[in-house]
Amino acid sequence: MRIDGEGRRTPVLRASDLARSAEDLHLRSVDVASVASAQLHAVDLNAAAHAVEKAIQNGERVVVSVGTDALAETAFYLAETLGNPQIAVTGAMRPQDHHEYDGIRNLRAAVHALEVGVPGTVVSFGDRVIPAWSVAKMNTVSLHPFDGSSAPMLNHIGHLPSTPPRLSGIWVIPAVLDPPPFELAISDRARCEGIILESLGTGSIPRKLRDSVHAAASEGIPVVLTSRVPSGPVEAMDLYPKALDDLKGVNVMVEDNLRADKARLRLAICLSTGRHYEPSWVGLAD
Repeated sequence: MRIDGEGRRTPVLRASDLARSAEDLHLRSVDVASVASAQLHAVDLNAAAHAVEKAIQNGERVVVSVGTDALAETAFYLAETLGNPQIAVTGAMRPQDHHEYDGIRNLRAAVHALEVGVPGTVVSFGDRVIPAWSVAKMNTVSLHPFDGSSAPMLNHIGHLPSTPPRLSGIWVIPAVLDPPPFELAISDRARCEGIILESLGTGSIPRKLRDSVHAAASEGIPVVLTSRVPSGPVEAMDLYPKALDDLKGVNVMVEDNLRADKARLRLAICLSTGRHYEPSWVGLAD
């Protein structure tokens, strides 16, 4: 990004600019979108996945550079739709006119990570290599903002939609103390294709929100239950037996590993490819 005439930072770097800044790496550049990452849409994610798929089919190693606001979701979308191939996703926490600009350093580290081998689709950033399914941005300004588990996810979807999934149709509802009322009006039902419910902890949901979501699921709207807590299971049957039985009885799906942003992508991809949502499976960490 650079500062424009009105004093705001705007995206100006293209893939070819990055390639020229590291000419010794002999990179071929492909541009998909040149917008601030917060403005990316499903069509951009899908276009990136198709471009990556084509490059992999041509026998190329692939580094994807994207703004850090959408980096974790971009990496996970690529892993989910392409079946977790070896891809390194990276970016920069400082704009290129800043004295701490880290974009080229991160780009070089991502290329090196691919050369030595990575366990599927990863985020390579600030000397860390993290599987796409688990990566999360934990700090808004640090040069080492991402963290996550090293354990592998074992059941990526591995199917790239021919048309972009309708992310706007998947609603994310956070559970908070004393939540505002939530009811799906008749007009909402045409727009709401699925719900991601973010619980307080191990599936804990305030009663009035729980009742509303129960009603939505009873009407056939897909609902996935996650947690706002960064790690740990959503359902702890040994500690709280039968705590989620009423929700599971109306086919609410309990997602122990993915948090709301990634569960939303997974549900959208499933719906766009005619699949039922299957909760993620995660193996043991190294």
